[in-house]
Amino acid sequence: VDFVRPGLLGTESSFTRNFIGPILNGQCVDSTPQDVKQMRQRSHVLHGLLKVCVDRADYRVLSSYLPAKHEYVIGVRMSRLQCELYRAYLKGLSVAS
Repeated sequence: VDFVRPGLLGTESSFTRNFIGPILNGQCVDSTPQDVKQMRQRSHVLHGLLKVCVDRADYRVLSSYLPAKHEYVIGVRMSRLQCELYRAYLKGLSVAS
């Protein structure tokens, strides 16, 4: 976020003090109702700050501007070393299971 909007969230220490600490504190099993209330408030404030620079638009917004997508699958024979490494990898998976 700091790259897009420098200083929006303050310094790292103030961000930790104002947002990270209260939000994490309000998510604990033994959080007091006041902790939970403060966590919700700080989450709401943080969401409001980020809403101006985080765009969660769907890809369809850009689809008319982008070229068509083409995918190609090309089969390539593995070398002897690649086959040995792949077999060793598969053997390791079966041992781990």
